[in-house]
Amino acid sequence: MGAAWIFKSELIEKLFNNQLFNLHGTRLPQNRGGGGFSWQIMMGNRFGFCVLHQVDGGVDTGDIIAISEFIYPSTARIPKDYEEIYINRNLDFVIDFIEAHRSGEGILKPIRQSEWFSTYWPRLNTDLNGFIDWNLSVEEIERFICAFDTPYKGASTFLNDKRVYLKKVSVSSQDGHFHSFQNGLIYRKSNDWFCVALKGATLIVEEILDENGDNIISNIRVGDRLYTPQSFLEGAMGRVIYTANGLRKN
Repeated sequence: MGAAWIFKSELIEKLFNNQLFNLHGTRLPQNRGGGGFSWQIMMGNRFGFCVLHQVDGGVDTGDIIAISEFIYPSTARIPKDYEEIYINRNLDFVIDFIEAHRSGEGILKPIRQSEWFSTYWPRLNTDLNGFIDWNLSVEEIERFICAFDTPYKGASTFLNDKRVYLKKVSVSSQDGHFHSFQNGLIYRKSNDWFCVALKGATLIVEEILDENGDNIISNIRVGDRLYTPQSFLEGAMGRVIYTANGLRKN
């Protein structure tokens, strides 16, 4: 279920008699790879899938054995929301599948994946990939921050030369539009939230964490600016790879 490993075809045949299966959480052959819910949130995708497929030595390339589609509700905004719904849906999906084939009389009709319809998205690492580009559109910034929210550390940027992590954000257009030079400027705050100017709307932030994970919203001052140096944005484009020894960055 969401295996973190790639099994070689020789191993699958030797140890599992070519009967190794994986439960994938997004549509196949689209959305192969890792980083599942974060990529979905960034792309604004609310279609959920329970996909049981055969493991064949590739990355999510084996024949589809069973599939069920559902919709994530509008209230689901961060990875934790998606995970909770996904786990319940997939538990029911697996139980129904086992019950349907417990007697051995059920007929399986594998579906071969169409390569021409496939897409692949690599794994993500919040500390390396989660830097906020304040030049993106309002919608993209909101989705990006949501994509690295709980259970992850949060999308990061800088405040007064110190790295900070943002969570619990939403967009409002009530205060009007701003110039792109105002992007990232904190222009209003209360005890529990503050407003950040974006070109086109306002980003409301309810949680800003320091490197220790402490909420520092009480330290926020109007007139401060959230910004991300270009070198960090360029570094965030690098691919992260996990090996048996842990994280390795190309």
